[in-house]
Amino acid sequence: MRASVLLLGCMTIPVASAVRADDCGSAGVTPSRDVSSVAVASSEPTADERLSNLVETIVREAIPHEFEDDKHWGKRKTVVNGLDIETKRGLPRISKRERAVRHGFWRRYVVTLLDPQETLHLRIDNLRSPANGEFRWDLHVGTRANVEARFEHWNLGVKLLNGSMDADATLHVHAACSLKITLETDEETSSPVIVLSPTVHAIDLAMPDLDVNKFGKAQGPVVREIGSGLEDVIEELLQTQEKSIRKKAQKSIDKHADDLRIPIGEFFTSRWSGLWRVPRP
Repeated sequence: MRASVLLLGCMTIPVASAVRADDCGSAGVTPSRDVSSVAVASSEPTADERLSNLVETIVREAIPHEFEDDKHWGKRKTVVNGLDIETKRGLPRISKRERAVRHGFWRRYVVTLLDPQETLHLRIDNLRSPANGEFRWDLHVGTRANVEARFEHWNLGVKLLNGSMDADATLHVHAACSLKITLETDEETSSPVIVLSPTVHAIDLAMPDLDVNKFGKAQGPVVREIGSGLEDVIEELLQTQEKSIRKKAQKSIDKHADDLRIPIGEFFTSRWSGLWRVPRP
């Protein structure tokens, strides 16, 4: 059973189980009729269900299951391993024999989502009245994640230190979005349809509650110093992913554009119809 939920102004759009919507009416949205109480003799999903599932699908397609930073892993240094002597035209010729050996402080960080089917939560809020024909709103995503850090210290091929750390945290994703709503005529059916055109403008990733569970083999002040700097390293890793996630989210939205075309009758019996009643400036 998933425990995720979408909040849109004062409209609560359940993905699995509903919770209380905060700040109802902050955007001047009037909650629409609860269509879940209406008996409909049909196995087809409602517009609410389709749109809620679509938002969740876009989120899952945009956020990778795993982030990794291994740019400092596998460093090597070329050292002289001996001398080669050969004779050319009766004269000795000496050349250095070299090889690459492991050297330096190696570290690798991996962030892995923990069972997002169970821990993923979605919330839409801060809906603002449309400017230039577009609504502005924020999407908040939260899911549990595991952070694994491995490190090794090498000096010219000799391992001096190695260890690992393991931590759990909640990955927070904030997406600044806009939504344009237009009325069109479907080319095939000649019926009016509501077209939703969302745009993702910016993504911000954060992991503020990093909780280190255990250290590996190595102990001592060096390891503790590495652990204290883990939050800064993870923040840097997350920042490198933000641009990619924004592009993936927009690509997923474009891919599902047909699912964002809603027959006008279905739209006005859904909770999303509250958008139509947001006061225009």
